[in-house]
Amino acid sequence: MSTKINLNILHDKIFVFEKAIPNAKEMFEYFDKTSNLAVSEWQDWRDDTWNQNYGKTKSFHQKYWNENDCDEKTLSYLNSFRKILLQCVEIYKEKNNVKVEFRPEKSFAISVYNLLHQLNFHIDTPDDYVGEEHSILIYWTDDYIGGELYFESYPLELKPNAGDIIIFSSTDKELSHGTKLLTEGTKAFTIQMWHDGPGKGYVPLCKCEICLIRPQRCGIDRALYVPNISYSY
Repeated sequence: MSTKINLNILHDKIFVFEKAIPNAKEMFEYFDKTSNLAVSEWQDWRDDTWNQNYGKTKSFHQKYWNENDCDEKTLSYLNSFRKILLQCVEIYKEKNNVKVEFRPEKSFAISVYNLLHQLNFHIDTPDDYVGEEHSILIYWTDDYIGGELYFESYPLELKPNAGDIIIFSSTDKELSHGTKLLTEGTKAFTIQMWHDGPGKGYVPLCKCEICLIRPQRCGIDRALYVPNISYSY
């Protein structure tokens, strides 16, 4: 049975599923203190290429979402989250006539920003991206000051509620976005990328040590796009 979800569409492009996860704060408080095969310990959230520490992150591995590898409460929360996410995706897909299949990433994370962090304007895919891609932002907390999501082309600034799921095109240049300076509290969120078909993406032509570990991360030679290439981040 589907959960009733309130949808607010901004500028015909930005889909805000308001408080879609009604117990998001409760889930976050539980996951914050939980670790098992399906839910990792907290780790540093770093970009070693640019020598930056953004905060901390906790990974979730779907292959362990079963009764043998995680406790009943963990499994219940994870399955509930997945069900709601897929419901929002289907609504977005129908209203935007999206043809590509959404396959949730096999591993995703809850991330928490350091205080005094902000994110400059950007789009989530490079200018030469070929294909369709959508960004999905899931917010677990709202007890923080600053950190608002804002869009460059619109007079729009959002302070998401805990449980909000926001979906928009990753390739639309009008949806260049950033975040304001986070000054107080805990901002926890999850990102999911909805790629143009299973296993599609940039081929990491560069063979430097960075790209051999995390494909396409050094920013060199990302222009070749072919199907049926699968890699993990």
